[in-house]
Amino acid sequence: MKKKGKLLILVFMAMLILPVLAYPVLAQFIDTENHENRVLAEFPSVSDGADYFSKLTVWFNDNLPYKNQLVSLHSSLFMSLFNTTPNPRVVVGEDGWLFYNNYDAENPVDDILGRTSFSADEAAVIENNLKEAGTSLKEDGITFVFLLAPNKESIYREQLPGYLRDIAAEQTRADILAGSIDTGDCILVYPKDEILKEKENRQLYYRYDTHWNRLGAYVGFRSICHELGIDVPPLTEMSVADDMGYPRDLADLAGIGGRCSNDTEYVITDLCSDVKVTETQENGVTVYTSDAKTDKTVLVIHDSYYRSMQGYFPRVFSKVISVDRNYSDLYSVQQYIGIYHPDIVIMEVVERGIQIMLHENMPF
Repeated sequence: MKKKGKLLILVFMAMLILPVLAYPVLAQFIDTENHENRVLAEFPSVSDGADYFSKLTVWFNDNLPYKNQLVSLHSSLFMSLFNTTPNPRVVVGEDGWLFYNNYDAENPVDDILGRTSFSADEAAVIENNLKEAGTSLKEDGITFVFLLAPNKESIYREQLPGYLRDIAAEQTRADILAGSIDTGDCILVYPKDEILKEKENRQLYYRYDTHWNRLGAYVGFRSICHELGIDVPPLTEMSVADDMGYPRDLADLAGIGGRCSNDTEYVITDLCSDVKVTETQENGVTVYTSDAKTDKTVLVIHDSYYRSMQGYFPRVFSKVISVDRNYSDLYSVQQYIGIYHPDIVIMEVVERGIQIMLHENMPF
């Protein structure tokens, strides 16, 4: 019995130690990418003093060998047994659709349930900000467009799980705001109706990602062009092809990216296909130049929803400057207006982030 007990102890110790020893060799063959959309902890320094061991624990948890594989196994068990994920930020809907429950800020689930709202004073602040921005830019000969991109949850509410779908509000705060404020010289584009109509023909948002796909983005882009008096064909007249790969930030966040393989990426193949586009990096931003027919310079201030539409702008406009919006410093965009003297400024904000417009004033 003593020998058997010692053998069991040795086997147990080997199970703990050997995988760790083998990890440096195996790491090159397995998934070690950071899927958590945050910076992982760095190895602590002895100079951290009393905090050294607590920081070491955080580092080890962040860099645990086979972490992605263990998370995937854990999440797959949750999906198989309970049709949910162990990450409360990811909600499993109908047909495996995933939705973002960002419960501590900018929560689209709260938006669709009507838990978020703007007071009359807050709505007045947003209205005044957009008016003042439109007026100020117009005085400099610039057209200001504010694009409010609808949440995935607002467009595909029928794919929400029943316990959320049954208590969803008729209108979100974005619906109410867009239908009630006067934006003056600012052109407000909220293409929810157009997207709801078009989704009967095509899938416009990713199943396993928070964003609209390239087709949904095209509907939003066309809505902007329509307001600017530029003729762009409807999606039904465009040639659409399948493309390789697709974003799946929610699946990765939940640790089930490996099992979410039945979505499709789409690409529009014939939007001004004869236009030649050049991309450069200058002044810390991306600049596109082209021989597009509309000889206009466009400055786009955006969040991640712009990613799927960025290829359309230089096909229609001859110069496009792309600026990733800094939530803490909206005023950094002033320098780009001074450098590039755009004809059009477009600010894109996803519905769940609309509270950014409660800044005391706009940076224009």
